[in-house]
Amino acid sequence: MNQPVRNFMTKTPHSANVDVDVSTALKIMNQNNIRHLPVLEGGVIVGILSDRDLELVGLTSAGSQLKVRDLMNFDPYIVEPDLDIQVVAMGMLERKISSAIVKGTEDEPWGIFTVTDALMILAGLRK
Repeated sequence: MNQPVRNFMTKTPHSANVDVDVSTALKIMNQNNIRHLPVLEGGVIVGILSDRDLELVGLTSAGSQLKVRDLMNFDPYIVEPDLDIQVVAMGMLERKISSAIVKGTEDEPWGIFTVTDALMILAGLRK
């Protein structure tokens, strides 16, 4: 394919600070119909919170006092915007994950590429 992930990512993804209540993060995810939330500290990517992380601890409604840092994955798959889409997809397959955060020059989230984005490419909905 030989195309950069920047052409297929969801731009300017929603994100949450590490110190935000999980209930607030869940609200952001539900209101925006998203399953992955990059986690920031000082504007820099430090993790990712997914709907799966919330399900593993039984948090499906906005009632927890836990902080995002208590549940997030501290080792998200972070890629450069010019990395080839096939390389990104292979990295996701190898890690058995469903998203990659695309970082900017200051390690801020520029975008996110998910399995949904990949399926849209396969279905011909994104070119």
